[in-house]
Amino acid sequence: MVLMVRDTEALVDAALPVARLTALMRLPEGYAAVPGQEARLQQCLRAAIQSVERRTGKILIAREVVLQGTAGGDDRLKVPVAPVSDVIEVQQSVNGTSAAITGATLFDDPHRPTLVLPRIPSTGTPIEVRVMAGWGAWDAVPAPLAQAVLMVAQALDTGTTDDLMPMVEQLIAPWRQRRIGGMA
Repeated sequence: MVLMVRDTEALVDAALPVARLTALMRLPEGYAAVPGQEARLQQCLRAAIQSVERRTGKILIAREVVLQGTAGGDDRLKVPVAPVSDVIEVQQSVNGTSAAITGATLFDDPHRPTLVLPRIPSTGTPIEVRVMAGWGAWDAVPAPLAQAVLMVAQALDTGTTDDLMPMVEQLIAPWRQRRIGGMA
């Protein structure tokens, strides 16, 4: 069964590393006094975080993620995001009625965690899974991924994304999901 990310909880402004981005960009003190400056940097950081998360399959800052898919006659569900710290809820939809599946076990993997259900749902049954994913606060994000986010955010702000992408790709390459051995 293949789960796909349907929705993620929005990042709160306080979780974004605006101060680190301003230090990297060497912005002068009082930059935030100009209307819209901080909002512009937050928007660049959100886009950069989303870009790195999409390329790596990793959720950087901890938040709730909603996954959806259809049962394929197996009790194992490959979770397309990592790291996953907690399974909040697993539901199946039977004849238009939503029913909780309790007792699911999470087997952690740095690239592709697996969720094992206590019973095999009927083939074709819609499944929705809510998990808590991410490393935690910004300070817990691995340094290469944090640097990649800051570099992408700076490039988005200055409009120089083409020159930076090879360096960003090198930073995130070890964190990408491998597509060999049945993990596609």
